[in-house]
Amino acid sequence: MSRLFSKPKKLVVKTGEDGAPLVMAKDGRVEKVVKVHRRWRICDQWWKEEISREYFRIETSSGAICEIYRDMTNSVWYLSRIYD
Repeated sequence: MSRLFSKPKKLVVKTGEDGAPLVMAKDGRVEKVVKVHRRWRICDQWWKEEISREYFRIETSSGAICEIYRDMTNSVWYLSRIYD
């Protein structure tokens, strides 16, 4: 099971040289990324509004598995899904 947020939550993310997340923070809680399980990009024009995102399925130091993405149009990071 997973919980997909209808409105993704903003994150602060520190990345490595390859652009992969190393640390993420939300609402003052900081978590290390211990593993990147998957990485992919989506580029599309959805009804004339450009969508360009780089997604990561990650595991954090607390054991949470979630999907985060960087909006490539403005470099803002978001949490989009948490897996149970």
